[in-house]
Amino acid sequence: MNKYFLILMLMFFSAINIFAEKKELSLDECLKLSFDNSKSVAIAKSKVEAARLKTDETATGFYPQFKFNASYSRLSEVDKFSIPGFSSMDIFPVILDNYNLKLSASQPLFTGFRLDAASEIANYSYLASKEDYLKENSQLTVDIKTAYWSYYKGKEQIKVLDENIQQTKAHLVDLENFLKTGLATNNDILKLKIQLSNLQYLKLEAETGLSNAQISLNTLMGLPNGTELEVTSKPATNFTTLEALQNYIKSAYENRTEVKAMKYRIDASKSAVKMSKAGWYPQIALAGNFTYANPNQRIFPSKQEFNGTWDVSLVLSYDIWNWGITGIQSAQAEENLMQAKLADEQILQGITMDVSQNYYNLLKSKEKIDVTKFGIEQAEENLRVTNQRFKNGVSINSDLIDAEVAWLTTKINYTTAVVDYEIAISKMEKALGIEFKK
Repeated sequence: MNKYFLILMLMFFSAINIFAEKKELSLDECLKLSFDNSKSVAIAKSKVEAARLKTDETATGFYPQFKFNASYSRLSEVDKFSIPGFSSMDIFPVILDNYNLKLSASQPLFTGFRLDAASEIANYSYLASKEDYLKENSQLTVDIKTAYWSYYKGKEQIKVLDENIQQTKAHLVDLENFLKTGLATNNDILKLKIQLSNLQYLKLEAETGLSNAQISLNTLMGLPNGTELEVTSKPATNFTTLEALQNYIKSAYENRTEVKAMKYRIDASKSAVKMSKAGWYPQIALAGNFTYANPNQRIFPSKQEFNGTWDVSLVLSYDIWNWGITGIQSAQAEENLMQAKLADEQILQGITMDVSQNYYNLLKSKEKIDVTKFGIEQAEENLRVTNQRFKNGVSINSDLIDAEVAWLTTKINYTTAVVDYEIAISKMEKALGIEFKK
């Protein structure tokens, strides 16, 4: 029973592997898919649109407002008003059904600069949200590049390990032949089998890392986790000399989206201070009404018929005493402005640290490439010579194992250094807020 169950499970997983979707993707294609499917980018984009609509909303405050009201009232019956001696004169007739239609219009003339300030705040908030959107794009770019190159590194490491495993197996065959002729010992074979076991363990570790990188990459692109990927982009092979650190810090101050967004928020806080002081000024507005009613209260004596009347007013209002609310609101706005300025200083400090760290990481990554590239040439030559000497019976088994380990280490180190350089480039670009010229 267990045997049949095992066979069925193997067939099931084989079918999954056969029909699993495979995609060949370049780095640019991965970035496009990620931007198309990213929820965080979509949220940031929606916030930009919401902020834009807020600017439209505040702009309506400058325009006249129109309102229409309609009502019907049924009154209870009361005695007619009459003057003794004038019983035939109906001065205040009892009209039980009352209809009222009113169209009102109002136009603010002066609001103590409240409307201007509100419009400025909405506009600055909109501009800040656009910078936040660009920041989200920048972060996603770093995330997808990190996942892409991590996946590339996993693939390359497995290739190197497979190659080394095959070399070790061939070495084991040679050693077993030597054992028959007395040129090798059982202990030599045991050492080599341990080496082979270590390589297979390293491959399992690399496969685990590759699976995690694949899941991360697929998730960022909005693809099913089971999608098998074949990355087609290759790491950079051209490098450039870095400029002075201070040049990059200055560039970051000028280009980072966080700096631009914070400047807009400081401007918005300044406008909020201006708006909070509107209470110190009178409010002036022009208002008008057109009333069409039955009976119309302005017509005397009242008649049970529809009549239209209108009125226009110039309205001035001023808070003589409001228990210091305006002063309190102004003080709050000033404190918020101070917080915004301090936050801006914090952002600049953080950018200085961010650029400095990524600068030195990039510098060291480039140096690692130079070192490991030279090491590969030496390790390959050492392995070739040692392998030939071993076959000729001049070198011992442990020498060949050491040469194989050295070759494997330098190959993996080089792949890691190249990938780390690409990731360091993407992080440096984010730190600068612009594309970094390689």
